[in-house]
Amino acid sequence: MGIKQDLMALPHEARTQFIDSLTEAEADALMRSWEWTARPEQLPPEGDWFVWLLMMGRAAGKTRAASEYVINEISKGEHERIALVGRTAADVRDVMVTGKSGILAIARLRGIDAHHEPSKRLITFPNGAIITTYSAGSGDALRGPEHSLAWADELASWPVGKGDADAWSNLLMGLRLGNPKLVVSTTPRPTRRVKDLMADAKTVVTRSSTFANRENLAPSFIDEMERRYAGTRIGRQELEGEILEDIEGALWTL
Repeated sequence: MGIKQDLMALPHEARTQFIDSLTEAEADALMRSWEWTARPEQLPPEGDWFVWLLMMGRAAGKTRAASEYVINEISKGEHERIALVGRTAADVRDVMVTGKSGILAIARLRGIDAHHEPSKRLITFPNGAIITTYSAGSGDALRGPEHSLAWADELASWPVGKGDADAWSNLLMGLRLGNPKLVVSTTPRPTRRVKDLMADAKTVVTRSSTFANRENLAPSFIDEMERRYAGTRIGRQELEGEILEDIEGALWTL
């Protein structure tokens, strides 16, 4: 439960006293904090988990949630070696690193200095933390490097590498420092990897739909998505974030 939910759970008098006790600067900082502005499903789960699986529709806020988690963990000094892995090198650059909700944008928002060296695939931080970026299409690059934290984006679309060149296998084998954590953000598809993760006891699955994030999206986009895809298979998968295992056109459903 986040700060906002904790506060709203208090009795009215206690809630009023807490708000009145804040200085103007403290109130402003609270209102700008991620724990205040995030939806509950965008906040990291509690408990002993290895994988946080953000199974969400397009534009549901999974990139923002993953970036905020990574930056917060770095700011706390919890992790020194972090891996960012996307479907392609362009996806990593354009979405995970330089995107509107990517690592660099969230670091700036939180007042953290992040030094990006694209040619070296590195982002370094003042406290010594280092992010290295990888492409799922070049799984060999993940052989050898060790990490304690990783963010894997759009896992359902990753290619399956042959043998020891598989990025997913190599990423998992390299998560062996400290108290390793893995954040997976993906629009759902019923791939073997996704289904195995969902069934794993050390995975916490968070779900959300595109429409849950409507406050941050253009009204015309929401209207068009509802008009075109409401109730369709593609809408259920890409917008609602459902896993569809039945076959389109089959006479019987599962």
